[in-house]
Amino acid sequence: MREKDDGAREKILAAAKAEFMEKGFADASMRTIAECAGFTTGMLYSRFADKAELFRELTQGAADALYNYFLRVQEDFARLPEQEPACTRMLPTKCGIWWISSTIISTRSN
Repeated sequence: MREKDDGAREKILAAAKAEFMEKGFADASMRTIAECAGFTTGMLYSRFADKAELFRELTQGAADALYNYFLRVQEDFARLPEQEPACTRMLPTKCGIWWISSTIISTRSN
């Protein structure tokens, strides 16, 4: 069996990123992505099962980084001296207040 070309994967990802950025997930086309990358749709589907898998491949690294950032923020706040009830602390920001709890992080606008 022939090794899949890593350069092809990068071309597909670059074309997919451009397509998703321009049209959004719902309107992005696997056919257009394949054409922009210089490949057939068959070749595209041999590397990615569907549009959702391709989108996950593009966004997983950033999503993981954001998730890990929020975990670090929670850990930092857990080490602050108690001034609020044990389960909740607030952090004022330019856009509102971050509510930090032991299980979630959410925002509330001013």
